[in-house]
Amino acid sequence: MSLSLPLRLALAATAAGSAAGLFFSGVQSIDSLPLLMSAEHFDLYAHNHSGATLSPRGHLHDSAAHPPADLMLRTLFRFVSDAVIGIGFAMILCAAIFLHNHHTHHPTASAPMGIIWGLAGYLTFYLAPALIYPPRTPATDLLTSHHDISVWKHQLTWLCAALSTGVGLALIAYGDKTKKLTGGLLLLALPVLVSFNSDPLHTMLDQHRVTRLIEVTEQHYRYSAHLSNLLFWLALGVLSAYTTGRAVSDHPTTEPEPEP
Repeated sequence: MSLSLPLRLALAATAAGSAAGLFFSGVQSIDSLPLLMSAEHFDLYAHNHSGATLSPRGHLHDSAAHPPADLMLRTLFRFVSDAVIGIGFAMILCAAIFLHNHHTHHPTASAPMGIIWGLAGYLTFYLAPALIYPPRTPATDLLTSHHDISVWKHQLTWLCAALSTGVGLALIAYGDKTKKLTGGLLLLALPVLVSFNSDPLHTMLDQHRVTRLIEVTEQHYRYSAHLSNLLFWLALGVLSAYTTGRAVSDHPTTEPEPEP
């Protein structure tokens, strides 16, 4: 009994997304996670000690920094959550690749095509929102006396930036010349234009005198997040193209004729 095509695509997305998510967790554990834990020491110390101050060299006055709670459990949760998020993004990517292949009459997608889809996903779901609200560590909260970014505002901005970039890329790829030059380019430029006046970390660094250590940690984490997400999306694009091609090629297009 052969599986239906939607089920095959769902299984393909599950395989591609879980593999890319686990790969992403491994990449993050090399650089991003140590930076986050380093920033947590500053944040936890400041919250647990009302009179906490930082020395000019960026060291805590009290060496008893609060350690992260249950590191093994947090690591396991991160691996699981990254795999689930990867599956969700893979569902979108596999569906888009299938529709594109069906529209262009190409049954399979090559690795270079998967890289292109991965770059499109990186621009849509990460880079465009990151231009407005860059990645930040818990140490960022030490740079200001109030939380200037609410959760709903962050999520709404992420959604608007992703929709703007995704629709813009779709218009450039599939629209006519007029739509490419007007709607597509305008939608792509929208997150860039908004980002000029919406970088909270840059604003706080300009308005507050902070230690060099926190500033270097923030910048290092931002670059690390950009690179790790780029590797994630490239891997997800290639894996999604491969698994989608296998799912479509293994699916029978015609019913077998009954034997006489």
